[in-house]
Amino acid sequence: MRIAQEGGFASDEETLDPCTYRLVHMFRTMLNSKIQAGVPFNVAVLELSNTINIRQLTINNLLSEYSPEELSAIDIDLYSDWIILQAGSKIKEADPVSMFTANLLRKMF
Repeated sequence: MRIAQEGGFASDEETLDPCTYRLVHMFRTMLNSKIQAGVPFNVAVLELSNTINIRQLTINNLLSEYSPEELSAIDIDLYSDWIILQAGSKIKEADPVSMFTANLLRKMF
């Protein structure tokens, strides 16, 4: 959680807290399946956000580890953006430009 709040990437994802680790790998799996079908990363993120409520899925997972009081101190939108970027950081087809535009597109549509 600390790495996400600071805005950096985790080079060793094993150091992430269990909830963050679970979310990163869940999103990476979903994004990878779309990318393997030929969809660009930023479009895959947009399609995923139109299919599921990323914010609510993030909240539900955080509630398994944190109390509602602790959760109120977390910027869920920033955290879910970071989760998407961290998931993309290990996908070779996700270039920096598509990773940057992915969350912008998600907020616009």
